[in-house]
Amino acid sequence: MCTPGSADALIVGTILGSLFLYDLKNSESDPNLALKYNFESLLQCKITNYSKLEESKKQHKLQLALIKYQIQTHSFMTDGLKRYPHFSPIQKLVFIQKHDSGLAEIGVLDQMGMVSTWSVIEMHTNLVTDFDLNMSIGGKFKLSIIYSDNLMNYQSVIDMLNLEDLNQSLDIEFDPSNPLIFFFSTSDGLFRINKQDQHSQPVKLDTQGLNTPTAISISDRGFLLAAFSCGSIA
Repeated sequence: MCTPGSADALIVGTILGSLFLYDLKNSESDPNLALKYNFESLLQCKITNYSKLEESKKQHKLQLALIKYQIQTHSFMTDGLKRYPHFSPIQKLVFIQKHDSGLAEIGVLDQMGMVSTWSVIEMHTNLVTDFDLNMSIGGKFKLSIIYSDNLMNYQSVIDMLNLEDLNQSLDIEFDPSNPLIFFFSTSDGLFRINKQDQHSQPVKLDTQGLNTPTAISISDRGFLLAAFSCGSIA
């Protein structure tokens, strides 16, 4: 999960490849939603010997749980969107940048190597289009796809990996100054892709003397940090 650079919204990826957006500016939930969820199961996981407690104590714990945990429902979902690219578990969601206009961009990577970038749009009118049917009533945020790419379309990646290898060490970061440039890691190393050149292939970065990448992170000033299984950070 990630935010679009603010506390206004939360975007969550699922094991089915869906993206759900939660509007945190409009966080008041239907009080009846709590009745649809099994809070007793939650308490059984959190409290040792919950089932052996006296009934009065169970009710007290249940009331405290209803007060503490607020049920939140998504205000936008990608299920059913035409040309939606992700059909495997979402591996990573990252905030890329936020423009002066307030428009934010996020990047998505799934376990099959599919990459996409999205704009997070806050609606200021009640105008509804077919695309907006994925929004809940009263929702003010939606996601609009910018581009998608499949890492397995690149011959240089296919030559080095099989699908089992792809899931190992798979991570991604986008250049905040230019989201058409992104970096990804696999068990074979670190790579850079420039989507501005339609015919470009992934360029492998120099990781000589280092083991398998385990995580990467980029700063807004153009520095890429990479951690490796040997314990090194470069």
